[in-house]
Amino acid sequence: MDNADQSSSEIGSGHTGRSKLSPDDLQAQMAAMSEIMQVINASRHDEAPIFASILDHARTLCNAPMAGLILARAGDPHQRLAAHIGMAPAGVALYENGQMKMDASLSYAARCILNAELIALPDMGQSDLYKASSPVVRSMVDESDIRSILFVPLILDGAAIGLITLFRQEVNPFTASEIVLLKTFAAQAVIAIENTQQFNETQQALARQTATSNILRVISASPTDTQPVFEAIIKTATEISKSSYCMLLRVENGMSYFSGSYGYGEDELADSDVQAPIALNDNTIAGQTVKLGHTYRLEDATTPDYHDHRLARSKGIEFAIGVPIHVGKRVWGVISLG
Repeated sequence: MDNADQSSSEIGSGHTGRSKLSPDDLQAQMAAMSEIMQVINASRHDEAPIFASILDHARTLCNAPMAGLILARAGDPHQRLAAHIGMAPAGVALYENGQMKMDASLSYAARCILNAELIALPDMGQSDLYKASSPVVRSMVDESDIRSILFVPLILDGAAIGLITLFRQEVNPFTASEIVLLKTFAAQAVIAIENTQQFNETQQALARQTATSNILRVISASPTDTQPVFEAIIKTATEISKSSYCMLLRVENGMSYFSGSYGYGEDELADSDVQAPIALNDNTIAGQTVKLGHTYRLEDATTPDYHDHRLARSKGIEFAIGVPIHVGKRVWGVISLG
């Protein structure tokens, strides 16, 4: 049986060592949980201070020099290091360089999230993934000197959305009481994530309602002139989607015709051909959107094959989206964002 398997069975049977908590330890834990709840109540729109408070208390109360909070779900390509305290530069670089893939054969973090299971390793240097020469685990042990480690998943609606992890640079397994405490902190992190999501969804809904009201007001004020309406739609779409630009193109007879933009300066438009009629070819956002009849996403707007790649590169735009405007059964136009 490998160490990962041993850790699961040890936790279940209490073999990690149940240390009896002193009254002072219990008081410190209760105070920490109370402080975290206060931060949660004061930061409903921002997870960052909550994550920082959770990791700080977890590291202190569980006697671990390094702590991290990772966000990822099954199906995500990579894990995101949302917060950390004390992690070695080499460990942080694994996330920044995209090496922390959601692959259970590469890291215990991925295994924890994909299987939604708690993992406690007494010695990562003796683990199955270390013996299998996983570059991630090898880096953590050989470069960051990590030995005992604990991964606790963040569970929301039955699935893991991330994890909290604690590291020790010595072989000193986490006790059952420390594991229970970190599970409590993980539950508080989930509360913070839910609160932030609900707050942001409410704010977004209010923003959409306000935007719709403003556009309807412009429509009422301009019953015979569509241009003010187009400009209001473009500006609103840019702001709500937090895009760098938005462009509205009218489609007719195999061509797209510029009908307005927001986010581009006059010089930028003058240096490109976007204001001229452009054929609906496959290398254009409008061409692909009309061809598909639904939303189209170009993952790399700087690729030379893309018609407006120079404009995208100069603007620092990484991707672009085309949304069709349907009038009846035909695509009347396209809104492009990036």
